[in-house]
Amino acid sequence: MEFAASLPALLSFPSGAFIDPTRNPFTQAAGGGSKEGDSCQPKPQRPPTTITRWRVDGCGSCGTQLFIIPLFLGEHVSPLRIDAIIPDQTRHSPSIRERLQSGRLCYTTDREAANVPLAQHILYGLDAWIDREDALGERFRTLPFGSRVLIEEITPDPFDMNIAVDTRHDFERKMESIGSLKEKWNLPESLWPPAIDLGELHLCSQIKDSISLVRFASETEPERLIFKSNTRELHFLYHELKVLLTMPHHPNIISRPTHIVTKHCCFGGKKGVCGFLLPFYSKGSLDAVLTNQLPRETLPLYLQFKWARQTISALKHIRESVHGYYSELRLDNILISSRDGEEDVVLADFETRGSRGDWSPPEVHWLQETQHLANSPSVPEAYKKKCSDWLVMHRCKSSLPPNGRYQDIDLGYDDAWKSFSRAQQESATVYMIGKLLWCLFESSDSVKNRPWSQRSSSARVEFPEFSETPDAMRPLILHCTEGAPERQAHFEPMARIGDRLVPKALQYSSTTEACTLSEVQKAAKDWWQEELKRMEHFHTTIADSRAEHQGEQFYNGGEPFFTRPSLDQVMEMIEELERNLQPAPPESKAPRF
Repeated sequence: MEFAASLPALLSFPSGAFIDPTRNPFTQAAGGGSKEGDSCQPKPQRPPTTITRWRVDGCGSCGTQLFIIPLFLGEHVSPLRIDAIIPDQTRHSPSIRERLQSGRLCYTTDREAANVPLAQHILYGLDAWIDREDALGERFRTLPFGSRVLIEEITPDPFDMNIAVDTRHDFERKMESIGSLKEKWNLPESLWPPAIDLGELHLCSQIKDSISLVRFASETEPERLIFKSNTRELHFLYHELKVLLTMPHHPNIISRPTHIVTKHCCFGGKKGVCGFLLPFYSKGSLDAVLTNQLPRETLPLYLQFKWARQTISALKHIRESVHGYYSELRLDNILISSRDGEEDVVLADFETRGSRGDWSPPEVHWLQETQHLANSPSVPEAYKKKCSDWLVMHRCKSSLPPNGRYQDIDLGYDDAWKSFSRAQQESATVYMIGKLLWCLFESSDSVKNRPWSQRSSSARVEFPEFSETPDAMRPLILHCTEGAPERQAHFEPMARIGDRLVPKALQYSSTTEACTLSEVQKAAKDWWQEELKRMEHFHTTIADSRAEHQGEQFYNGGEPFFTRPSLDQVMEMIEELERNLQPAPPESKAPRF
């Protein structure tokens, strides 16, 4: 089965339990022709090597959002966050999907996206758009923040593409000014960093959807910084800003923003807050270290213990603060700081969106699945009602603002974590620490091979198997991850073979090439039906306990759902193991990475 941006919603969400496996999500694109009849080879007016007016820095939204950089604007390009939006791959003609390798964009997120033939095809179309549109450069500079370049159809000839601009004035209208945030938060003036206008920043590269590498345009030898923004949901951005401004200092938590970034909105004269500046860590994140720098060797034992201790120390610090919990723990949110020859970890990302399913503890994941099912249009009404009742039982209600405008919400927007007691939150945190310990001591950039990931995992094995972890560490990891579905052989149902999606059960079979679309969808449906049984068992167990204890234990004090150790116990065990194993740090202070 080919990749498409809409397939994760179809196959990787719990509503997949209700799909029709015989339905073909791929449709014949209007005007796309057939494989045999059309020709989708680019017909450039210049040689391919001369596309210099645009650049692609990466891709998001499972292959439908290209991070395009308008180089034709000249030497100074501000981070306006204007991306190109293309149709879902299911709407591409068969020949487009085959010859331009549309599906590769679904799992290619960094600059390698620029080498995908479809991305090159789109760049030719954008180049031709410049030639057709008068004063496009002037128009680009004055677009609202987060506007989008819409490509309605991927045509065989890129110069025939119909390209329009979605000017997102409504998004700017939803921005808060610094004054309004000060009024909502009532923080001491000393906590507020200086403001800087977006036009004073120069875009170096777009790393992720919300992460831009920038510098001050006025400096001759400028320091590089991270511009954190958001072009979809401002409430996450503003909540993270408030957390970072009020978080007490800790050496292993990212520091307060150096500047708040504002933009003069196109209407009304408001200076809206569109992001903030953070330090740039050139070593990157922990998953990058494990993927790129250590593909054939393990991390030194002293670093494994050191980074484990530092992460737990940071998590304990957050738990003791007014913010209470950290739900985003995973490798790409752990940055590597290098100073005076020492490499240390730094936790980043405080939006409270939650982590992925392979990192979230099952009790969190089941509540998030229930929320999805209760609001999915593809789920029968009777089942949606049952899910809504379960959410009421857990006191798990949506914190998202109904009109999209920011509201100051205590403890953020992760409803599952917010519904837990302090003890349950600690237990959930320990679960994620267990996954981190497994990645550190296996020197793996992922707990499992995920079909939507750009690269195959560097792991020699997948969690919960062990290969490199010291024997003495393994019981602790298993204790921390009690309840993990992988330990019950409940693995993700899909795998990627080349550019195709296949049932995981057929991953190493000789029949994968003959695997049909309906077989893939049936495998996903069967897996999700089994997952819903697990979710339902969780809810009914809690309901039975509530009836037995008259609502006291799980809701007013909230005993943990699993018997995992406490944060203090995990730290004590790690320190004891470190003393017993006695890892030796290197004699040289030179940076390792």
